[in-house]
Amino acid sequence: MANEVVKIVDSGLNPMRVTVANDTVVEKGALLYLTDLNTAFNTTEQTRGGTVLSGAFGGVVAAEKVSGATTVSVYKSDGSVWDMKLASGAVIAVGEWVTYSGANLIDRATNAEFLSGAAIGQSQEIGSASEVIRIK
Repeated sequence: MANEVVKIVDSGLNPMRVTVANDTVVEKGALLYLTDLNTAFNTTEQTRGGTVLSGAFGGVVAAEKVSGATTVSVYKSDGSVWDMKLASGAVIAVGEWVTYSGANLIDRATNAEFLSGAAIGQSQEIGSASEVIRIK
């Protein structure tokens, strides 16, 4: 998988389970977002059934989803530190909140994204244009 998220520092907390559609492809290190009660979608999936998907941050996949499974383990807001890749036009300063921006990519979170729960974490370093930076 391209642009997978890599865990750098483990907080020691266990992952939680979220529901995913049976036909959703989910690999370890993928960013997910929630669209319904505990239902997550891969950030590579922009639409489903003609509906544009968006929502709160759902977590980082802890292990690949087995074929036919309808749940997956994710890490979410657990205090871990991650390496994540910036979108091609992104510019991030230290301490800024980030959100998903396409297939496992991140960008600066807007106030609306922060308030809606779409923020993933805070940047621990400066980054721009497709660089990999640390997020906590």
